Amino acid sequence: NEVDLSFKVAGILSSVNVKLGDKVEKGQLLAAIEPSDYTIQSKQAVAQKEGAIANKQSAEANAKAAESQLINAKATYDRVSKLYENNSLSLSEYQQAKAGLDAAQAQYDAAMSQVRAANSQVSTSDQQLQAANNQVNYTRLVSPINGVVTQVLKEANELVNAGSIIATVSSFASPEVQVGVPETVIGKLKNGQAAEIRLASLPNQTFKAVISEISFATGKSTTYPVILKIVNPTQEIIPGMAAQVKFESS
Repeated sequence: NEVDLSFKVAGILSSVNVKLGDKVEKGQLLAAIEPSDYTIQSKQAVAQKEGAIANKQSAEANAKAAESQLINAKATYDRVSKLYENNSLSLSEYQQAKAGLDAAQAQYDAAMSQVRAANSQVSTSDQQLQAANNQVNYTRLVSPINGVVTQVLKEANELVNAGSIIATVSSFASPEVQVGVPETVIGKLKNGQAAEIRLASLPNQTFKAVISEISFATGKSTTYPVILKIVNPTQEIIPGMAAQVKFESS
């Protein structure tokens, strides 16, 4: 399996830490983009979140004060209302208490609206900070698998775009061999058929393989491509090695 690796952000390559043929481990740093611009954005997002938290705390303090005023205004209104019902207070005094309650209620409602807005601002700033931190993390390109580097397309100090392939890593897990088979042989082969592989770079070893794919279209070639999967690979096998294939009788 081959994996083409690219950055999710654009920038100047500060380093490319691998070359063709290098063996790499999962999580190993392969290349990096200069992170300073993204780090600045992250710091700005931190400041915005801190400001949003301060606004929230202020809004909550105002709401608490407004709630206290509302409780007092409600108590005053209840007391005055009973006295008014007993004809112990004038209409104007009753109306004044009612107006005080209405004003306290409106102030409390406004304060709670500010709390909800502040909470929303904190949530938004938190998401913005997470996105900014992700951008910083995206300046590091790591290998998702154990394998070997089969191509490196960029060099340090180059400007790269998001999505541009930097390198390709091939897994050790299931190496495959592709061989061109002439028309006199292709009809005798079938999927799952066993074969023996010899690699020029490993002359003292043989490897077992099975046919995993047979193409009956030649294109411009005079042979038919057949793909075999090596069933007993070792980490000595590197993509690009020349191979000799011997098919076993079906």
